[in-house]
Amino acid sequence: MLLTSTTLLEGLSEGSDMAWQKFDAFYRPFLTCYAKRYGMTDDDADDVVQVTMLEFRQNFTVKYNREQGRLRHWVIGILKRQIANQKRQNAKSHVISSDLNAFPSPKVAGNIEEEEWKRAIVSTAIELLKDKRKCRLTACKVNAFLEFTLTGKPAKEVADNLGMSVDDVFRSKYLCLRYLKKCRHTLQRFYQC
Repeated sequence: MLLTSTTLLEGLSEGSDMAWQKFDAFYRPFLTCYAKRYGMTDDDADDVVQVTMLEFRQNFTVKYNREQGRLRHWVIGILKRQIANQKRQNAKSHVISSDLNAFPSPKVAGNIEEEEWKRAIVSTAIELLKDKRKCRLTACKVNAFLEFTLTGKPAKEVADNLGMSVDDVFRSKYLCLRYLKKCRHTLQRFYQC
């Protein structure tokens, strides 16, 4: 497993398949949500993200300089250019009427980026929580947490459904939140480049 942003960047530079898979697994959903927040349809978002990922992979070793800024800002710059290109193509083919100047202000864009970045971190942490190979918590505890916290079911109902006590539901919530917090900090450090 890659443990730091430095090892991720080194892996990407060396063409490591594992590094590219980790990069793709994290960045693709983040970029897709980001593109949708800019008004792209599901299909258009998938298209611009695919082109962004290809351009990123082709130009990473040549154009990215860590000292000039964070990796995610560079990737988002590529994505924004692809979104503008897609909007131009859509406007030319009259698929939609599109104002090419409809990009949000820098402040709003920064807020969108931060919101989607936090959402991607939390989403990835939850996937790690659900992964039996990576999380030592029992499936019952994880399921109790997911039902109680994410779906909002009452603790008594969750306890009855899973054959556990209400106290166990609350303990499961505590343990899972502690695990998620640890994952979140690890992921933030890992993808901080």
